[in-house]
Amino acid sequence: MLYIEPKYKLTYKEFEKFFRDNYHAASLVVFRYISDHSLVEDIVQDSFVILWEKQSKIFTTKEDLKKYLFVTVRNRAISYLRSIKIKQVDLEASLPEIKQSDNEKLYDEEELSVRIEKAIKKLPAKCREIFLLAYVQNLTYNDISRRLSISKNTVKTQMVISYRILRQELKEFYFEFLFFCLQKI
Repeated sequence: MLYIEPKYKLTYKEFEKFFRDNYHAASLVVFRYISDHSLVEDIVQDSFVILWEKQSKIFTTKEDLKKYLFVTVRNRAISYLRSIKIKQVDLEASLPEIKQSDNEKLYDEEELSVRIEKAIKKLPAKCREIFLLAYVQNLTYNDISRRLSISKNTVKTQMVISYRILRQELKEFYFEFLFFCLQKI
């Protein structure tokens, strides 16, 4: 006899919490493809509406819902790019269709992004500022020291502190975090 799992439906309050917990992570996924903030918001909000409408038909767990969210926002961003017919980028080559096994990989990458962001927020204020200047704005230690009017050694020390804290916060993702850091070098 075939067992069919009952479908999962969040209450309004549960979905509201799901929205608050996952909105930023979903936005980060879209920002990988589109830099227009208002367009990112539209895509993410539309994706949540789709989830709300389809949740009782598709999902058996909250994790299914979260995975579907990340895949939905990614696919909607790609669809938007295709719809405006970007000629400079060969989308077919650079953004292949998602396969089932890719869904898990995408979810893991987004989960790592969220964890890295949360870990960065835990850094002391000065460490966080210096770390973000180095990794988000790609500034050198010399550039950071000039911008903040501090010595290059202070920048190095703050980066060491940042790495130590991040390594501890992300110990279960050590190799992925290491790869993240090496991409910026």
